[in-house]
Amino acid sequence: MRYLYLAEKPSAMKSVKAAYNASNKPLGDIDFFALAGHICRLCEPKEYEDWDVKWADRKLPMIPNPFRVGILTDNKVKDLKEQLKKVKYDAIIVGTDSDVEGNGIYDLIETYLGLQNYKTYRFFESDLTPAGIMKSMNNLTDYHTNPRDVGMTQSFRIRSRFDWLIGFNMTVAYTVKSGFLMKVGRVKAPTLKLVYDNCKAIDGFSSKTAYQPAIVTENPEVTAYMIDDEGKAMSYADKNEAQKVLTTLSGEAEVLNFEKTAKKTQPDQLYKLTDIQVEAGSKYGYTPEKTLELIQSLYERHKLISYPRTDGRYVSTEKSKDFARLLKAVEAMPSLSAAVKTVTPEAIAAAQGNKRFVNDVEVQKSSHDALIPTGDTAALGNLTMDEMHICEMIFKRFLAIFFPPLEEEKTKAVLTDNNIKFSCTGSKVVNPGFTVLTSKPKEAPLPDLKKGQKLKEKEKSLHEIISKPPARFTQATLIKAMENVQKYMAADETELKKAMKKAGGIGQPSSRAAIISELVSTGYIDDVKSGKGKGLHITDSGKRYIENLGSSSIVSPELSAQWEVYMNDIREGTKTYDEVYEKVIDYVYQALKELEGMEIQKVTAGNRKEVGKCPKCGEPVVALPKGYGCSGYPDCDFSVFKRVAGTDLTDRDMADMLNGKATRVMSFKKKDGSTFSAALILNKEHKITWAPFESKTDLTCPKCGKPLVKTPMSYKCDDDECGFIFWTKICGKTLTDTQVKKLLSGQSTGAIKGFKKKDGTSFNASLIMKDGKLEWEHSIAKDTGLKCPKCGKPIVATDKAFSCADKKDGKCDFQIWRMLPGDKVVLTEKDMKDLLEKKKTGLKKDLKSKGGNTFNAYITLKDDFTRGMEFADTERKKKPQK
Repeated sequence: MRYLYLAEKPSAMKSVKAAYNASNKPLGDIDFFALAGHICRLCEPKEYEDWDVKWADRKLPMIPNPFRVGILTDNKVKDLKEQLKKVKYDAIIVGTDSDVEGNGIYDLIETYLGLQNYKTYRFFESDLTPAGIMKSMNNLTDYHTNPRDVGMTQSFRIRSRFDWLIGFNMTVAYTVKSGFLMKVGRVKAPTLKLVYDNCKAIDGFSSKTAYQPAIVTENPEVTAYMIDDEGKAMSYADKNEAQKVLTTLSGEAEVLNFEKTAKKTQPDQLYKLTDIQVEAGSKYGYTPEKTLELIQSLYERHKLISYPRTDGRYVSTEKSKDFARLLKAVEAMPSLSAAVKTVTPEAIAAAQGNKRFVNDVEVQKSSHDALIPTGDTAALGNLTMDEMHICEMIFKRFLAIFFPPLEEEKTKAVLTDNNIKFSCTGSKVVNPGFTVLTSKPKEAPLPDLKKGQKLKEKEKSLHEIISKPPARFTQATLIKAMENVQKYMAADETELKKAMKKAGGIGQPSSRAAIISELVSTGYIDDVKSGKGKGLHITDSGKRYIENLGSSSIVSPELSAQWEVYMNDIREGTKTYDEVYEKVIDYVYQALKELEGMEIQKVTAGNRKEVGKCPKCGEPVVALPKGYGCSGYPDCDFSVFKRVAGTDLTDRDMADMLNGKATRVMSFKKKDGSTFSAALILNKEHKITWAPFESKTDLTCPKCGKPLVKTPMSYKCDDDECGFIFWTKICGKTLTDTQVKKLLSGQSTGAIKGFKKKDGTSFNASLIMKDGKLEWEHSIAKDTGLKCPKCGKPIVATDKAFSCADKKDGKCDFQIWRMLPGDKVVLTEKDMKDLLEKKKTGLKKDLKSKGGNTFNAYITLKDDFTRGMEFADTERKKKPQK
């Protein structure tokens, strides 16, 4: 038997191939082929003859029958096609990610290449350790008949086709009616609505203060707050009313009731993807997208954790048999080693039998175990700090399930004074249990009291309760809101809430981070990273988007979650594809009908700045909030994002690319946080790409006369034997092409600002090239018409100082430096004239001392012909406090 194994990406293929080739090859010969994620796609409307017209002329709804599949990555499809022609395979093994999207990657390939007649097996991985890989390889399932695999494939089909129908039909309809691009998405729209509602609630919030009567007793001292007869907190909007309550108190309270209860808190459940994205956002400030990247790296590259895109918090009974081995891996992490040593065999057995952690039924629903260690420890010493943070979180959460629960003693007392009740509560840790791994809960024990006991009141006051606005969403908490969308629904929609909870919210766990990231990158949301308004803010574009969608059901999180229920039903086999597809088509007609009666705010592009001509159609390209786009949209879809690898393009950068040139060399960030330098260009598909590392120039080498080539950091001779190279970054300053051309042609650059010394201070200077070597050029002295007060010779000025013309020959040492304290104020020629004639300049403001204090002063000429200073203020202004 000979198989072709299709991996989703090269890194995953490398791990599987190495493990299989190192085994006894139980399946026979396997050839391995790495995809690049999705290499095929559903065709766009313009690829259908009926819809290859201007958007305004498209007849809606567009409903393909059948849906056509096209190529997304041409070279990969071509290589796969050739591989299948070259070798006659007995079967194909689908080794893409073991989720709905992974099945979908192969489903599109199978449709495009017509592979339905191949026997096809599913490799369903839980981790990428050699043992885990071989376990999956020995348990392949039939991709076309296994219920789990069929359900996943059908779920992908309905999801992708629904997204196509909503995305293209609604985007065309709303864009044509509004006059500006509205990319309407089935999940994107309700997600943006959550942010819109959150921001609206915050902006419209008006703080209110309520007043709750309180007493403090002595011997023993307790603080108690007023409650009503049902035991609920009692407060007053009117301060005077609350004050009246205090005046009726006798000064002595009686204990009406005192009770103690024992409370046990179990360790948290194991992480699923959403849980750790939320917690890592809160703890380390990571975006959900970054957290997913880190988890993916720990799984794929380092092989330390199990499958990352899991939606489950449980492990299977089979997996629980490995608990002892997995704990050994946790012990290898220094921060957890001591704690692991305290875990007993009885604790392991208890965790194995606890359905809070080990539950086969729940694992079956999610198809994957929770995030747990794999048992491999080889790469622990190679982790970045960010990777270590996430790895430790997963290891610690896993370790906690072997620890006892937190045990607390909760106390509550009800006091009464003149028939007015007050309550106080306390807590005391009896056994910290699993919290020794995290943080011990705060204790506030109450003293023991007895029913009927009299307590003297030493203080009575009003406790102010100030209402707070809703917490602003962050990317991490928005992920949580997408999952728990039922919390944002009306209280009376009980049944629908249950359905929403079952659906797991809106969007897929693995795609939510990307949806939020897209909303930020397209300018609908601003993610403010610090300050008072930290969090997600709806932009004007985002507001207009939601307000234009208005009452359309497309923005309803409830409806989006209902569709998730249907898609889950297909995956679980309780509904068929045809049943749900019929509902989808009905909804597309309904959504278009809703638009007919809606008022849409029209927008024109007249006031947007033009930066060049569109490379696709010739219409003006205009600047947008988060990028650049063709003004001929929607008939022309040329657009690019402004931010590339952490760096924002300028209008000039965009103009250069539209003119067929490379941009300036800029600094970009890699995913691991390191930086690199490069330039950008537009490729033949009109997409931004990295400029070639070397490009020819019309300049010649000053050493040998041969052509020079330009790299991102230098100019160098095209003849490697010559060896001439000229680095363009000097003392922290990158020279422009114009400055370089001047130097190479023997000219001075002229004064350049912003060079940096080793101590961090900046200076200005000119450069010149002599004999192929770069030199600092002394400033050209200019005659000022003034006379030296020491010798009577002319005074000349450079950009740094006023000096006697004879100073260069050593005949006179008169010199006055032009730069004043603070490096922002300089002496002018008029100032120098005033010094010579009046011995003092006009008032110089906002000078700065070495300590950072600002002050005003007159510059003076002292009797020894050096520069002095006369303070204008009685005291210097203090440096502003941050």
